[in-house]
Amino acid sequence: MMDMAGSIRNGQGRQAALVAACVMMLALALPLGPARAAEPVRGNMPAEVTLVHEPPTNPAHQAIHARVLGDPTFEGARRFFAAFRLNRPLVIRTRSCSGRGGAWYYEGAVTVCYEYLQNAVDNARSDRRPDWVSEDDAIRGQFADVLYHEGAHALIEFLGIPLFSREEDAADTMASFAILALFRQDAPALINGIVYSYLVDTGVRNFSELPSLESRTIASRQYGGAHSTPLQRLFNVVCLAAGSDPASYRALVSRSDMPAWRANGCEEEYKQVAHAARTLLAPHLDREALQRHFPGAVWPEAAKR
Repeated sequence: MMDMAGSIRNGQGRQAALVAACVMMLALALPLGPARAAEPVRGNMPAEVTLVHEPPTNPAHQAIHARVLGDPTFEGARRFFAAFRLNRPLVIRTRSCSGRGGAWYYEGAVTVCYEYLQNAVDNARSDRRPDWVSEDDAIRGQFADVLYHEGAHALIEFLGIPLFSREEDAADTMASFAILALFRQDAPALINGIVYSYLVDTGVRNFSELPSLESRTIASRQYGGAHSTPLQRLFNVVCLAAGSDPASYRALVSRSDMPAWRANGCEEEYKQVAHAARTLLAPHLDREALQRHFPGAVWPEAAKR
């Protein structure tokens, strides 16, 4: 067989080259179509989710590092996200952040700073903590909330979940729904812990102190941020919890002094979120793995097509 240079030297080769050149010129002249978004990442096997607790770089974080190593909340979050069928790995990492206290999701990794976790412990140990939430529940609730919230960002990206509102609000809702669904017996204690953390973020320690906020000026940056304000996030959690089980959260609704018109619609709000979980999350969930690790979980079945 002749090589390409030899074929082009004969008449048939020149004709083929001319046709190819014309086709290329035509292609270059045509307008390009719109760029397509990357396809969502889905798979048939449970996701590979790794839990990494990095040694702290700050000696002051040795105690919180030791606590994290023995806290089942982190392994529970790992098992939950590992029950989803994805073909992209996820890392859940705790680490020192050079004084920057926070938590975030970015490019396949959830990062929670020891500074953030230590702050949660310090708030839980405050002598101003109200008697309706224990120190342990205040810690576990905030630990669970941050893990499931940041993990929700990963699911939104991995599954290409469509959003009509801010992603931070969606992550809040997904986290609260997961906690309510997975920990039916323990959920009221965890929800109390989450609600307390939002009270602290608001600037108070108990609901009785909320009227004092009316005379304060909230910084405009808080309104302009990606998250809703702490008080809005608090009432969203309370409403979703009340909608899932009105009897178990009746005292919390009363304590929070939620407006009656909002409280009356909480069951409908919960149904809307349950429908979203059934439609967008359940089809990618290995229910056998979920029930194995969370025997009491009540997760909606996938919607029938």
